[in-house]
Amino acid sequence: MALADQVDGLILGASRHSVVWKTYLDHLFAIRNLPIGYKLVFNEEKKFIVADTAFYKYPTSEELMGIAKSAAKVARVFGWEPRVAMCSYATLGHPRNSNSQTVEKAVELMNADKSITFEFDGELNPEVALSKQKLDNLEFCRLKNEANILVMPDKHSSGISVGLLKAVGGMDVIGNCY
Repeated sequence: MALADQVDGLILGASRHSVVWKTYLDHLFAIRNLPIGYKLVFNEEKKFIVADTAFYKYPTSEELMGIAKSAAKVARVFGWEPRVAMCSYATLGHPRNSNSQTVEKAVELMNADKSITFEFDGELNPEVALSKQKLDNLEFCRLKNEANILVMPDKHSSGISVGLLKAVGGMDVIGNCY
């Protein structure tokens, strides 16, 4: 179906490694321009997307912007209005170091991109991004409500975060989805 352009995405099971599906994924990405893996994380109170969970080990600022734009397209497929948090251990530049600069530059690139029509901000710690009360306390934050897309700074962070949410956070997880 993917090769016939009859799908919008794939959810792969645990029986085969993603490499088995590489031909299909390459074709799907070429058609849909969704070069990301993502996980749907949810419980009775919250639902959100964590991206990228599959492909970009250490994404560049440009790749982080692309991940955000692709994840926003996915959210719209689900009927959600995208609210993207560009995640970091820092919140809006505090504390600052070289690791957070990639996310900071991605946000600058997104600010300059007039094609972006969704709400976003960063750098945001996920604890802040998922709390309306904490967001409201940030005077300069552009997110008006909890993020429903968390763009992680690297693949390791996304894997660790999703694992913790599942193991001790009581969240259900679907994915990797492509």
